[in-house]
Amino acid sequence: MKVLVDESRFDALQMEVGYGIAHAVYTALKKAGAPDGEALEQIVAGALFDIGCILDGSADVKGPDGPMQVVLTFREDQNDKTLLSAGGASWIHEYAFGIAKDYFDQRRPRRTPSASPPASRRERRPNSFLRMLRDIADAFTKP
Repeated sequence: MKVLVDESRFDALQMEVGYGIAHAVYTALKKAGAPDGEALEQIVAGALFDIGCILDGSADVKGPDGPMQVVLTFREDQNDKTLLSAGGASWIHEYAFGIAKDYFDQRRPRRTPSASPPASRRERRPNSFLRMLRDIADAFTKP
């Protein structure tokens, strides 16, 4: 497998991931009955920051054999032969509060068509996202 390093393209894609996370957190909270307002925006921003820290490798995540670090990459082609990388860790958490503000200002996810997952994956996203949040919570609460 080939790894292509392109910080500019990587940065644009990681921002789209940030908007996707903001939208998923917002949608889950609204389904749970959370009222609109500044508190909701702060919760979404905080969740995006914390999830971003995990994705960036700047938060401690304990695996079965000790600390783990995530290194985010993006599939460059449909054949899974090339991954797009920043050449190191990502920095989504640095955009968290700006993305959340923009998301709430626009009240819609900011995605380009090329960054959107196929419809079949979009339909499954909320359940898999909620499972991921539960797994993350479990990782931090288990000794």
